[in-house]
Amino acid sequence: MKAILIDDEQLALDSLGRMLADTGEVEVAGKFVNPLRGIEAVIQACPDVVFLDMDMPELGGIQVAERLLQSLPDLHIVFVTAYNDFAVQAFELQAVDYLLKPVRRERLLKTLKRLQKPAPPASREDTLPAEGEAPSLMIRLLRNLQFELSGQETLFIRWRTTKTQELFAYLFHHRNQPVHKDTLIELLWPELDYMKASTHLYTSVYQVRKTLASLKDYMRVCNGDEGYRLETTGVIVDSEEWEKGVVDAQAIGEENLAAHKALMDLYRGDYLQECDYWWAESERQRLKMLWLNHATALADYCFAAGETSEAISLYHKIQAWQPYVGHSYYQLMQMYDAMGNRPGVEEQFKSLASLLSSELNEAPEPHIVAWHEQWKRRNQGAPA
Repeated sequence: MKAILIDDEQLALDSLGRMLADTGEVEVAGKFVNPLRGIEAVIQACPDVVFLDMDMPELGGIQVAERLLQSLPDLHIVFVTAYNDFAVQAFELQAVDYLLKPVRRERLLKTLKRLQKPAPPASREDTLPAEGEAPSLMIRLLRNLQFELSGQETLFIRWRTTKTQELFAYLFHHRNQPVHKDTLIELLWPELDYMKASTHLYTSVYQVRKTLASLKDYMRVCNGDEGYRLETTGVIVDSEEWEKGVVDAQAIGEENLAAHKALMDLYRGDYLQECDYWWAESERQRLKMLWLNHATALADYCFAAGETSEAISLYHKIQAWQPYVGHSYYQLMQMYDAMGNRPGVEEQFKSLASLLSSELNEAPEPHIVAWHEQWKRRNQGAPA
């Protein structure tokens, strides 16, 4: 197969080029440190695959991939990156694979095997559940946007552009409701004149319909009321399922503690967190507060029940996701005090005070300050 390599580091280009050549399966048709020249070469040569560095100073790999896919929608892209965090972004662009630097030969051979036998696109015949099972499509919105058909592995959906993906996400956010085209234009192309923006909208709607063609039994975009409506059938949404589980759950007790812990595991991240769409912020905050209330109740129960390690783990998780809420720091201070861990108590108080002072110009709540002062007097002169 014919490949083109794009990376801003010449040594990385040369190393990967030699490794590919040594396999005897790949013809390296070009290597480029300049991403713009690389884009031109790819469009002219139409290679089978592009090995593309994710992190480049002038033009990032995601942006390069988007430009390439606009001209060559069937192009295979393999991202090469030094950072694992880029994996989600890579697969949102329907990359064939991503390789971590330094690239290892055995890992590269797995990528080439995948390229030689690409997975067929999701189709109704290939993905229907066994006879007797109720077919359903799971849309995951907690953390990032993902599709799963009848409990199978994730379906990697190739979106033509980031705007196309956002258009789908917004229509799905308002699923089964009409959305006026002017709303979509103002949301996605506010900087363009109306006629040009309308053209972009029509093109993007076409691309969404094309992308969803294999899932037409579950979702379809309909015209109407000077806008569009995404109709869904047999679709399960992870955020709705999680919320229903939390709302319907009985008060936390020994008999249902495992079920409540399972609900914590189902919340993989905030609503469309990886996409960071501003219009999703209200729903993101609403679900985040519901999660905080549930997580706090569960942590407090474990605290009272003497499940120290579980409570500590939960309070630290709350701090990671909701760092400005003082309750978790206060509870940990009390737990560390009971354990005789004086540095732990001080660390919790100082972390909270420093964060609130630097970020919000505020002090910890009075009852936390009062407890800390009493604790200091009580421990004055005691060995650390």
